[in-house]
Amino acid sequence: MPDQRFGLFGWHHDSNKGDAAIVRGLMWELNRQLGPAAYTLFAGVRKTNPTLEGLIRYPLPEGCSVEVRPSFVNVDRDDTGLARAVLGAWSVAKLLALLVLARVPGLRDLHRRLRELGRCQALLGKGGHYIYARGELRGYLALWLSLAPVLLAQARGIPVVLLGVTVGPFQSERARRLAIRTFSRCASISVRDEASFDLLQTLLDDRGNYHQVTDLAFGIRLDPVSPPSQPRLFVNLRGSDPGTAGGQARWQRTLEEVLREVQRARPELELVPLVTAAGTEEVWEADRSSEDDRLATMDLLTALGRDDLDRAYFERFAQISPVDTAREIQESSGGIAVRFHGGILSLLAGRPCVLLDYFGTKAQTFQALGLGEWVTSFDGLEEPNERARVVALLTAFVDDPERYAHEAREAALEAIRRLSVDPSITELRRLMGG
Repeated sequence: MPDQRFGLFGWHHDSNKGDAAIVRGLMWELNRQLGPAAYTLFAGVRKTNPTLEGLIRYPLPEGCSVEVRPSFVNVDRDDTGLARAVLGAWSVAKLLALLVLARVPGLRDLHRRLRELGRCQALLGKGGHYIYARGELRGYLALWLSLAPVLLAQARGIPVVLLGVTVGPFQSERARRLAIRTFSRCASISVRDEASFDLLQTLLDDRGNYHQVTDLAFGIRLDPVSPPSQPRLFVNLRGSDPGTAGGQARWQRTLEEVLREVQRARPELELVPLVTAAGTEEVWEADRSSEDDRLATMDLLTALGRDDLDRAYFERFAQISPVDTAREIQESSGGIAVRFHGGILSLLAGRPCVLLDYFGTKAQTFQALGLGEWVTSFDGLEEPNERARVVALLTAFVDDPERYAHEAREAALEAIRRLSVDPSITELRRLMGG
């Protein structure tokens, strides 16, 4: 067994290749810099999966082991309205009791989680975790729940290092005060986007140890492979509305129109699906909180002429790892991605990608790597000039694949370099006595 044990917190399920890539990228990077470690993942529980089955389903880096445990407080993200508010308030009340009292009768499971936390030498906020508070009371309660593992660790003297997270906004003053108090007591914080770094500067000034680095998925390494001779573009979607005005039908129609223009320009082009979020083989989700992109992808590719792709073809996406996903990307000339980690895995694979940004901060990772021209938005694609630019760029990926593969590899190497000198990992090494 490794001598080091770290706790990880943050929503996680390996069916989302972004989550899976982040956790494995983190483990690989820590393996390289600190050596092997055992991990305890404190993960959110949903009513549909109370046993946490399948949260870790793909191979881990050599030397790593993972135990999966329920998080300290859980409000099912499928709950809405009053039920969510009541459960959130009750969870915060239990958290406050644990922070004040050494032992609280009737909270046996939480005390078990605390014992498991006490075995960890540090608590790590895994990358991809969003820490924010929108609105007044509801946002404040949600922030308490999000920070519960951090607050409990800090109360027990366990160092906390946040790696590759996104923070903000904090819309109420009390949420800002809670964020300042919690972040200033972290041993170190690394964020993956400029907006998060700017917010930490505003909140903490010189009271914290914080840095801007990059996404932890860049801890994954792949050998370069030459682009294929057959012109081929991958298409990566979301199975649910990413928050655009007009909903899912609007953005799916926009993407279809853009890709039809590329097909007209290059009739020999093959479009291939790339699914980076898939639930289980048996159940295909298609609801507002869906983490399953297979139905949306199959519908779009069918509309674009790929009537040879059936459900059996898409079911395999529930089984392949993020590394295997990146290797599939290497079989294309490039592509277009709505999922952020569809774009990250594309760079790791050495393939260019147009990233459709719908959140604001996601584009900043590409921009920080000098790939701002590879970013667009759904609103932008409805403007004739921007649509023409994106169509021309996707066509260029096919016409000059070696050039754009080189640009993607150079960007990935720069991200890898930044992650290798992450000051938060250096601080973690110091905390471990290295």
